[in-house]
Formats: sequence, structure tokens, C-alpha cells
Amino acid sequence: MSNDFPLYKYYFEVTVIKGSGARSRGGSSSSSSKSRRGRMRQDLIRCHEVSGLGITYTFKDTNQASQLSHAGKSLDKSEYKKVTVKKGLYMNDPSSWASLRRAAFNNRGTKSHIEDLYCQNVIITLKSVENDSEMMSWVLQDAFLTSWTISDFNSMESAIAEETVEFEFDQLTFET
Repeated sequence: MSNDFPLYKYYFEVTVIKGSGARSRGGSSSSSSKSRRGRMRQDLIRCHEVSGLGITYTFKDTNQASQLSHAGKSLDKSEYKKVTVKKGLYMNDPSSWASLRRAAFNNRGTKSHIEDLYCQNVIITLKSVENDSEMMSWVLQDAFLTSWTISDFNSMESAIAEETVEFEFDQLTFET
């Protein structure tokens, strides 16, 4: 496949890696991709839409030259948007996805509920439909489920039932 044109036939695979408990917010994970993919409970699901992947930087003016400044600017902060994942609603979803769905609607307000909403990593992989190859991937580290909605049900329409899930996270890494 030539890399001269944008990818036009693709889908997403999302791997949810559940940790043993919620870490404190603001912590960082510094493990390699192989170890991230190989530990804890993880399951893969296919999704048709992902949005919100990205980072926004804010700079401030500085009068002092340092290793962390360039052309009178230094990094003030970086922010991540919430990432939204959309997929069809299936009754036989993998166990980690099904447990997240249950956690979204049950045990609200308890410590175990917060732990159930925690994901050590959420790996989002863009794959080519033509040859099923991995094009690129993003890892949401120390992610929490913040929203789960299910599309309206209308038996008179032939629309697909869809789940929309939002995650907030501490760090986003990009891999090719």
C-alpha cells in the first residue's frame, strides 16, 4: 500500500487494559508498549468512530534563556481532550468492556465504583480494512470512564444500536 494518499478504508481496535486499582491522578506510566499490551486483563473490541485524540499546548513569554525555552517562549501547560469511542452494541462483548458497561450504570458513589471505572491503559489502534494491517496507535494512560450513553431504541427503524463512551486520561502516547 502506498503512503502517498490518505487512508480511506479503516476501522479502530480498542484494547482496554484493566489495572488492579486506581492510581492517583497525575501519576505517570513509563512502561514499554510490549509490557503495556501484555499485562493485566485486556480485551479487544472493534469500533467505527474515535474522536478527541490530540493535545493542546499553551505557551508563555519568558525573558530568560534556558534549556526549556525557545525564541522567548516556554511551555506553560498541555491539555488533552476527552476521547470518545463509538461502537455497535453487542451482548457478547469481551469481559473488560462488559465490566466497564456494568460499572457505568451500577455501584455509583462507592470506592469500588471508582476503581471499576479505572483503566490502566486504553490502546486505540487504527487498522486498514484492505489488509488488516496496523497503521498507527495511541495509548491513553491512567484512563477513567467519564460517560457511557446508548443510542435511542426504536424498533420501527432499522438503525444499529450504538454505544458512545468517553475517557479522560493523564497521558497520551502515539505509536507507529
